[in-house]
Amino acid sequence: MDGERTKQDSAAPVILAGTPFVGFGGSFGSPFRENNVLAKADYALGGSAKAFYKYSYFSNSLFATFGLGYSVYDNKDVTRQHVVGLDWSTGTLSHSIRFTYLKFQNQIVDATLGDNSLPLCCTGLELSSSSFFVGPNLLAPQSTPQSNHQIKYNTYVFVMSKFIMHFNCVFNSKLIEFVVNINFFFARFLFSRSRASETENSVTP
Repeated sequence: MDGERTKQDSAAPVILAGTPFVGFGGSFGSPFRENNVLAKADYALGGSAKAFYKYSYFSNSLFATFGLGYSVYDNKDVTRQHVVGLDWSTGTLSHSIRFTYLKFQNQIVDATLGDNSLPLCCTGLELSSSSFFVGPNLLAPQSTPQSNHQIKYNTYVFVMSKFIMHFNCVFNSKLIEFVVNINFFFARFLFSRSRASETENSVTP
């Protein structure tokens, strides 16, 4: 198991020079956070068969405004991945199967309410004039979830020491692919066929 966390605190400037609101120029806090977690468990099934399970988690958070003054939002990305694998061999054949589930979600949420360091932070009103913006950002709130399932099968055929044939089949929600890879001495032959499948993305404002 492995984990990592990144923490960075900084300030983002709001420049209003040359506008009637030059007196409101300043900055807002723009903290950055990132987390990475990886865990894996292996299990010997007996003989040449081995199985494993791997889980990974990633998240980050960054305060920004998309150039809209003090209308601060928190941009969050979260990714979770589950992988189950099985490896075994039979005679001159070596096999592997992988099943993967990936879930990603982007979230943009308001970060102005309750932050007394921002002008007119607690009114809940979005006010703008020329280049001066305060209150909730027009981009928040929104969420963009995406997910993907994938099954992958690989087999290697060792015909002789200099001749190896590799067959690969991948199926997921976005692509179906078949690949045959033949290595003979120093030559390599690759045959591939793929087909894109329908995808669907969901955005919820």
